[in-house]
Amino acid sequence: QVALDYMAKLGTAVPVPPTLEDLQKDKEIWPLYLEGLRHMRNKEYQKAIDAWERVLKAYPNNTSTIENIRQAKLRLQSQ
Repeated sequence: QVALDYMAKLGTAVPVPPTLEDLQKDKEIWPLYLEGLRHMRNKEYQKAIDAWERVLKAYPNNTSTIENIRQAKLRLQSQ
């Protein structure tokens, strides 16, 4: 029983990270996410990072946004 109680606590303690679908439903955040993608395509890596960091303030731990920022930082460093 102790192990089951502990497992139950662990399950509720770890929130599910927000998905892209969650971002798409947010009329303020989704355009910011898309803005980051546009900047990335235009090789404006710092602007992309700035946009995605604003997304992360509203949706921390969104794995897509975190990965996008990582990629933009790598490309910024290689310039």
